[in-house]
Amino acid sequence: MKLITTIFFALFISTIALAQIPNSSFENILSGGHTSNWNPQQLAIIVFIDSNGVAHHDSLSSTSTYFISNDAHTGTKAIQLNNIFDYTASSTFVGQMTVADDTDAYSSFANSITLTQQPDEFSFYYKFNQVGNDTAFAHVDIFDSLGMLIGDATILIPNAASTYTKASANINYTVSGSKAKLAMIEVATAAPNTQAHFRTTFLVDDFSLNRTTGVNEISADNSVQLFPNPSSSKIYIQSNSSINKIEISNSVGQLVRNISLNNHQTTIDVSNFDNGIYFLKIFNADKSIAIQKISVCK
Repeated sequence: MKLITTIFFALFISTIALAQIPNSSFENILSGGHTSNWNPQQLAIIVFIDSNGVAHHDSLSSTSTYFISNDAHTGTKAIQLNNIFDYTASSTFVGQMTVADDTDAYSSFANSITLTQQPDEFSFYYKFNQVGNDTAFAHVDIFDSLGMLIGDATILIPNAASTYTKASANINYTVSGSKAKLAMIEVATAAPNTQAHFRTTFLVDDFSLNRTTGVNEISADNSVQLFPNPSSSKIYIQSNSSINKIEISNSVGQLVRNISLNNHQTTIDVSNFDNGIYFLKIFNADKSIAIQKISVCK
């Protein structure tokens, strides 16, 4: 069996939850009852205008796709996104929202925020009441000062969660050397181009764009060795530093396995994994973290 030594980075266990997302915990409420900085989808569906100039609208289960909830992860408030049923058209509208620097984003329809540092992780906490096969969705696009898209991250949540659960994804930068200036964040009860069902609800709180500090390349004598990669069955890991824990996430940031150990080597069975890319976050005894990318191909 051929040994493949991969190059990786050690991230000392220190992250900064950047105060770049305004009203990230939804504690600030405007006088009109709307959440500061966040803009939910607003619905007013016109069917026709009669001879008297009166607009007739569809009959909707609600005209707002979001509600301020007291069921918070921290603090006293969270946001609940809801799917809305259009009784006239027999269709469902997805509950979704965006965030902006503008305090009254609800009125201005603004949908971007200014960044002061380069984030490398997008995260939040959620509860998901799922109807049918609805998959909750969150996405961030990162732009430079010229408005060029330089990175993004997508989080898909395919399973219900009755207690607050953390969702996170690494931001994938596709343009090197560019500095992040703006971000656009979208959160929805259903992923794009998927079916949405009435009564699905998505409760969210504590959004953050994180920056990991103390990134240093590990020298060869401290390297982690991982093989084979790609793999269809098992992956073997060896490290010169004792490994305490391994977290495995898929390409959209969902945690698929959490392994605790106290050893310099281990074997991971990936035979039940779907084909695709996965990220291993390896927590070492020296308080460093190694990030490894593996491919499962059967």
